[in-house]
Amino acid sequence: MSKKIIFVLAMMLIVCGATQANADQFIKRVNDWLIMRIEYQDEDTPQYCYLVSMPFRTKVYHGDKIREPHFVVIYRAPNEYTIDVDLDFDIDPKRGVVVDIDSTPRMLEPTFDSEIVHTYSSVQDIAMINDLMLTDGYFTVRSYDKNNNQALDYYSLRGFGKALRLMTRSCRY
Repeated sequence: MSKKIIFVLAMMLIVCGATQANADQFIKRVNDWLIMRIEYQDEDTPQYCYLVSMPFRTKVYHGDKIREPHFVVIYRAPNEYTIDVDLDFDIDPKRGVVVDIDSTPRMLEPTFDSEIVHTYSSVQDIAMINDLMLTDGYFTVRSYDKNNNQALDYYSLRGFGKALRLMTRSCRY
């Protein structure tokens, strides 16, 4: 896993209120998705599991750096998820970031980190996950950096449903 993914996961731990976490533990790869677990020393939050995938294609991006974006689904508790996307560049918050699943666009909100966006509610998380489960092929993430460069990242859905089921079984709360 890249250093960028590890950094993002560390930032998510801070956002989630975790105090002490052990290293990320690889559980399984299901096609284009990795299932990971983070165990904490805090008794209130023993662990989190998450799925992570990198885009299989970036159609447009003319920025000045090589990017390593990724899409993350965090399992927090039964029927409670958080979806984060790390775009690996400073996004333009005025333009927004759109996840397009089967021609249904969904806006994501920026976090305190100018490269990461996330869903804004549990209702949106569940709706997006249900749409991802029902869609074949791929979904896209469209974003803009602060210099108005557009990125269009394509993420595969191969193995998503199976990975989600395995993640929820592997991480019991």
